[in-house]
Amino acid sequence: IARRARRHFRLDRGILTPVDDPAFEPLTRREMREMAPVEPSGDAAEDEADVLDMFADDRRES
Repeated sequence: IARRARRHFRLDRGILTPVDDPAFEPLTRREMREMAPVEPSGDAAEDEADVLDMFADDRRES
């Protein structure tokens, strides 16, 4: 609450600091979750492993 009060006190007087820039605001848990890389499902990971194995087999044969 104190941080927010200080921020609004500065904004009311037209004093802009880097703290007032949204780019410097810490991410919320929701934002972090939305930006997290999507984990492939188990089936997709297995399919990808099978494809990589096929390519590896082709290289060994040639």
